[in-house]
Amino acid sequence: GCIYSARQPGTCDANWGANYLVHNAADGDTAIFPSLSRPPIDYYLVREPSGSPAISKTSYPAEIDTHPGYEGSVLAPTRQAALKKEAEDLAAKLRAHGGRVFYFRGFHPEVDAHIDAAFGASFQRDTAHSTECGTMPSYYNAVTVWTASAP
Repeated sequence: GCIYSARQPGTCDANWGANYLVHNAADGDTAIFPSLSRPPIDYYLVREPSGSPAISKTSYPAEIDTHPGYEGSVLAPTRQAALKKEAEDLAAKLRAHGGRVFYFRGFHPEVDAHIDAAFGASFQRDTAHSTECGTMPSYYNAVTVWTASAP
């Protein structure tokens, strides 16, 4: 039962997200946080008693990191080309960086689609470490893990 709840939680709150990264991510991996999910997970990551792996972290879209607490109009049709380009650039950068990519998803499926398309071109989904939650109390309801495909 305990292993099942870690893999298939009922909810994905910020505390769960931090715990998930601590137990599944490794040094050199990257976490991508959509919407406004990064600050609450960071809050719990620094409080993890077992410590946090040395992961890279970014928000998508990246402008959220320069203005925490505000994501802007990510669903506006005029922003979609820029979001698509940003996802493609991020996938290329992280492919060169190496490591796995943990993408917290679910609040804006339309935005997640850009990440899926960009990462699907040169990464494989790691279904053994990806997970979905029963409900979405915060900004995500699933974590997709990507690994770089062989060149």
